[in-house]
Formats: sequence, structure tokens, C-alpha cells
Amino acid sequence: MATPADTANFRFYNCTERVHSRTMEDWLKYSVSMTDFRNNGSDAQGRPTFNRTWDDNSNTIDNYKRCIKAFYDLCTKLGVKYWTAFDTDLVPQTDNWEENRSNWDDIVEYINELAQKCQVKLLWIAPDLHSHPR
Repeated sequence: MATPADTANFRFYNCTERVHSRTMEDWLKYSVSMTDFRNNGSDAQGRPTFNRTWDDNSNTIDNYKRCIKAFYDLCTKLGVKYWTAFDTDLVPQTDNWEENRSNWDDIVEYINELAQKCQVKLLWIAPDLHSHPR
């Protein structure tokens, strides 16, 4: 049981509270997952259980940009400072290497613009090595 004198424990998240000379915000950088945000609520048979007005489920760069914009809007409204993602959440995959490179350049530029406007930073991005059959 944590006591008020125990400086290694806390009862609730208070971003300005200090724990061992650092704020809780320095220790615990919580984030919102783009992967979960892009989720369509698929049931056991793989059918979506809800629709998002900004996501038309197309594999186009414009659709991915709409989803990223909606995600940044959510983070801004919630006051979230950080977000996380897998690479497949951000760019539609194609079989053409040049098109993939172009899409990445386009998305990185778009995310940089949104990050400057919204003050929401990328905490981490990881390669999606578990969802493609290869």
C-alpha cells in the first residue's frame, strides 16, 4: 500500500507531480496508438463492425492522409502529446518500389506539417512484421 511519504509510488497520474526529481510526464509518456485508431472493429469473421466517416477503406494516399488528419484532430482535442504507429498504418503498400518511396516522402512531409500545427509528437514507429504473410 502506497503512503504519501513513499516517493516511488503514486495514486493517480498528475503530469506535474515530481517523482525522484522528475515530473510524471518525464517518466510516463503516454500515447495514442494509430494502429488502434485505424481499427475498424473487425469481428471474428473479419467483417468491420463500425465505419469511420473519414476512412473509405481505400488503399490510397488520400485516404491515409484523411485518417492521419482525423487522428491528429483527436489527439489535439484530448490534449495528448505523443502518438505511436506501425509503418503500415501510415502508407498504403504497393508492389512498386518508387511509388512506395514517393508515398513515404509525401506522408512524412504531411505528418511534419500536422505536427508543427498541432504540437503532437511521434513517440515511436515500428515496422509491422506480423500482419503480412511473407
